Amino acid sequence: MKNRDTVEEYWDLQVLQSLLPKAAHVTGNQSFSRALLEYLESSGTLHLFTGARFALESYLNAVKSKERHTVLISSFNCPVVAEAVERAGLKVETFDLASPCGGFDWELLAKRFSRQILAVVIPHLFGVPVDLRPILHPARASGVLVIEDCAHTLGGRIGGKIAGNWGNAAIFSFNYDKPISLGGGGALLINDGQPAAITDSALCNYPIQEEAAELALFLDYLADRRARINKVGYLNRISERILSKIGRRNILPEAQGFGTLRALLGIWQLERYPEILAIRNQNADRYISAGLRTWQVEPEITPAYLKQKALPVSTWDVKALSKSLKRRGLRVGAFNWPTIISDSLPELQRPNATFAATHGLDLPVHGNMTDMETTDIINTLRLSDRL
Repeated sequence: MKNRDTVEEYWDLQVLQSLLPKAAHVTGNQSFSRALLEYLESSGTLHLFTGARFALESYLNAVKSKERHTVLISSFNCPVVAEAVERAGLKVETFDLASPCGGFDWELLAKRFSRQILAVVIPHLFGVPVDLRPILHPARASGVLVIEDCAHTLGGRIGGKIAGNWGNAAIFSFNYDKPISLGGGGALLINDGQPAAITDSALCNYPIQEEAAELALFLDYLADRRARINKVGYLNRISERILSKIGRRNILPEAQGFGTLRALLGIWQLERYPEILAIRNQNADRYISAGLRTWQVEPEITPAYLKQKALPVSTWDVKALSKSLKRRGLRVGAFNWPTIISDSLPELQRPNATFAATHGLDLPVHGNMTDMETTDIINTLRLSDRL
């Protein structure tokens, strides 16, 4: 059995090398911007960045004011969202999930809107858009900007309209564990006009050979990381410490630019993405059909699954389950995210986010999964729910 990561790319070094000759005759990254806008069915303005966090930070810097200094974000969220808000010089306040399986209480959230609130960030997690339409009018009436966090979601729909097109702005990520992977990078989509002082952090003229070397290092990192999935014992922890001390531990390289090669790789993936997405959705639906308690899909929502999120009826020993499945080469665990975003609210006031973080498990749905492996995960979780 091969090791199966939670999310896997559908491109490799061979694909990268096949794009190099074409890259020599193309300049810049705007071809990818146009392709992404077309895929999103958007008439907005797209800016490319070296990371989604920088896209969010840049947008917040462009729209902030002295009067509005606070941004509302979900307690159950990636920590870099809070970091981006704080790097923009703004205050973070959090809100809870509506249930351990997702969703938000829009009426309760709207009551938080005031003259101090600049924006609310709504995350579409695991490839499942959340139906944010109920919050759009209260936000507009209160002068609060709605930012869609589409880092996990590319192509999911809300009422027939692709997620990312509903709010004032949206951010997308192209990190290694995202819907399409470019070894880093991100995008900002602006739907309501052009705020002043938006500057793309991505270098359009990034040298092709440097970009190629960076992407090759990225693939090396993934190969090393995924080779360790089923090594969860004491000896592996010791070897990790030794490699770290002598400086030989493989570290994820950060994107230094977003040039021609990444643009061509992004277009290559977008052209194949509908087929890949159909496989991911089919695998995600298998967990639902098996009766697992999975992430909430509301009416009029069309998911674009990146992974599936499963939660127990009561509690799971998450570490034990994760170790058991990793030994079989299956990366399942509380990776997104094992802790909630902290602010002044105690955990007791964020019970649903706390439960999801403590007991939720990320399940792989990518095209490298076999039916046998998916069945193995299902049977393991079913048995654990009965214990």
